[in-house]
Parts: sequence; C-alpha cells; structure tokens
Amino acid sequence: MLILILIVPVCTIQIKKQLYEKRVENYLVKELSYEKLKHYTPYYNEYWDSTENFLQNGIGFCVMDKEKIISEAVSIFKSQKYAEVDIITDSNYRGKGLASIIGERFIEYCISHNIEPRWDCDIDNIASINLGSKLGFIDPEEYTIYTKI
Repeated sequence: MLILILIVPVCTIQIKKQLYEKRVENYLVKELSYEKLKHYTPYYNEYWDSTENFLQNGIGFCVMDKEKIISEAVSIFKSQKYAEVDIITDSNYRGKGLASIIGERFIEYCISHNIEPRWDCDIDNIASINLGSKLGFIDPEEYTIYTKI
C-alpha cells in the first residue's frame, strides 16, 4: 500500500473583538436550515458526515436572493471553544460585499456564544487572506497540514 502525504501551507489568523454592522439591501440573511441545504449535501456529508449532524452541531448562515443561496458562512469545524469559518459566494454575486456581510454574521454569532472564530486558508489564496483581514482577523501564522490520501 502506497501512502502519499500532501503538504499544504496554510495560515491561521486571530480575530479582533470589534465588529461592524452592515445592512444587506435586496437580500435576506438567514440561518441555514435543512430545507435550504438539501441540494448541498455532498459538502456537509464530507465535513460533518451528514447534513443533519451539521445542523445539530455546526454554525451556518446564508444570504438569499429570493429562494437561492448566494453566499454562505458555515463552520467547517466546531468545538466548544472554536469554530473555523468557511465562506463561499456564488460567482455571479461576487464583488457585492456579501462574503463580508455573512462573515460578520458568523463572527457575531460565535462571539455572542463564547466561541472563538478561526480563519484558515491556503497561503496562496490572497482573496481569502484579504477577506479575513477585512473581517478583523490578524497576525497570520503559517503552518503545514499533512493529509493521508
């Protein structure tokens, strides 16, 4: 059996405790529910074993354009103390500040529940690093992840 170990440089960023409120015009920010996620189950099955497990134990918010999820911020990992955020925005809606708005909602929820939000991303993902910085994450540190594939 051949085991290949993939080394991926990533960075983690600490959060400042200041938050700024923004309004979402023409869109609705909602907490995620099973009805909204039923078409996205492969992601939740991969990271949480099931959508149901995510909904019981994870954190998630979305921006809706009518009935369509156009941006979401979810905990890709969550413990009692930490929650690592994963944000994605539909490519047709990028550049409108939706990732910032949904990221702020995620951070607000975490802080109000005494959970420290965490931000990890690939070191080459400049857009993600910039978004994390805009949301108040500071002092990036590089570390290596070893993945068994």
